[in-house]
Amino acid sequence: MEKVFTVQYLGNPVYKYLIAIAVALVGVIILLVGKRWTAKRLRSIGKKADAPFFTFLSTILVTTTLPVFYYLVFIIALTPIDMPQSWRDIVNAIGSILLTVAIIRFVTATIVFGVQNYARKHPENTAQIQGLKSLTSIVKIVAWTLGIVGVMKSLGYDINGILTGLGITGIAVALASQKILGDLFGYFSILLDKPFEPGDFIVFGEYSGTIEKIGLRTTRLRSLTGEQLVIANSLLTESSIRNYKRMVQRRALFQLSLPFDTPLETLKAIPGIVQEIVDRNPDLEFSRAHLSSIGTHSFIYDIVYWVDKRDYMAYMDAQQAINFGIIEAFRDKGIVFAFPTQKVITPSSAPKSIT
Repeated sequence: MEKVFTVQYLGNPVYKYLIAIAVALVGVIILLVGKRWTAKRLRSIGKKADAPFFTFLSTILVTTTLPVFYYLVFIIALTPIDMPQSWRDIVNAIGSILLTVAIIRFVTATIVFGVQNYARKHPENTAQIQGLKSLTSIVKIVAWTLGIVGVMKSLGYDINGILTGLGITGIAVALASQKILGDLFGYFSILLDKPFEPGDFIVFGEYSGTIEKIGLRTTRLRSLTGEQLVIANSLLTESSIRNYKRMVQRRALFQLSLPFDTPLETLKAIPGIVQEIVDRNPDLEFSRAHLSSIGTHSFIYDIVYWVDKRDYMAYMDAQQAINFGIIEAFRDKGIVFAFPTQKVITPSSAPKSIT
């Protein structure tokens, strides 16, 4: 029996293989039991605390960490066995591949979990969620590309040619799709900086409308006249934008014109009359009313007030109510509005006022 254990096979006695198998079996059993207990424990904690992070940890344990531990058990089991260098190179290569895959899967899984957690907490931010998902896809592609290149380098392959080819290809693609890349970077700039969101009413340049959708290349707006505007993201990021939805208060300015024959006491009473009318609306805050200038045919008043509501219809309703109030007050007090007049003087007649 003792001779059986000392029989040489591939340069090693049989008992060394039996030791390796025993170590591997014990290691695998320990890992399986530990995996089951740890995953169950983490899921239980996650349910009790309503914390998805612990469920995420249990998933990471199975998909990324456990294969690496299996490999370590395999390495420990092979320790007493003498192997040719070529075999050891294969084992090392397998280890490099497993470790690289584990790291990439851990990084990408963490990013995906972060995006899902953000979507769960902020379901209303659909544009940001969609953008983060798109960014996650790009990160995955880059991570796997770098991982493959890194594994090839660790295996002894000459990757200089590959890197050169990727560089030339990247330059060619960048030059050919410069406009597309500009819009894509504009999309991520909008996503991160958040100058506007779907539902916001914006004005930039000669365009205005309500944001409907923020896409990878273009943003779609619905104009006041009903048509859809499709604007390149790069154009939006390069423009000055006025976002009316984020307006806290709306400043309103209008003018009144009174004729030159208006009595001085009436002119002095105008600011108080207008303030009384504005103060009737609890959503308005009177700012000022001044005789700002003397025009070519009338005295001109500037009236400024603030609207606490950002809705445009609320502002127009308030302005209409003010206009009606001014008309009513002026008629009651016998005050008239100015209108353009001209005086024509001829040698044969007295000056006439022509409307």
